[in-house]
Amino acid sequence: MALMDEGRFLSGRTFAEYAAASQVAGDALRANHGGTAISPATASTFAGFVRRAGGRLNVVVVSEEWCPDCQDNLPVLAKLADTVPGMALRVFGRDASPDMVQAYSVEGKFRIPTAVFYDSGWRELGRWIERPAKATQLLEKAATEVRKAVREQYRNELRGETLREVADVLAKKLGSG
Repeated sequence: MALMDEGRFLSGRTFAEYAAASQVAGDALRANHGGTAISPATASTFAGFVRRAGGRLNVVVVSEEWCPDCQDNLPVLAKLADTVPGMALRVFGRDASPDMVQAYSVEGKFRIPTAVFYDSGWRELGRWIERPAKATQLLEKAATEVRKAVREQYRNELRGETLREVADVLAKKLGSG
């Protein structure tokens, strides 16, 4: 049996259903969806993809609402699907879809959101995973800067914090003084 077909696709939630059921990020999901604009040029580009995909482009997104990348990127994909005729999107929970996690993993790793694109005959066309490369570059740059700042703090106060915490660990078992 194929991983994805019409019946399985339709069992997924629409973006509106997913956002409405959200216990964690419904407001963020709806705000990000509302704040996304799809330009006419972008809509035209994707309309061309729909034509070349046999008149329908199916988007399967594996997501979890607590994930910031899902909160930021799923609404963009949903707005695109809402804008472009012939695009349809359904959301599947990562934890509820272990077969998708296994099938869509790359080198044994699975990241969310994972968007998988299918043509009208349910042939996989490609995948988009997690976040734009530019966002990853920004995060890596920020992490490098934070690591440098922490290293600097070790030269100032964190060495003393290390000693205080080790003393607390030992004092719990051996008593203080």
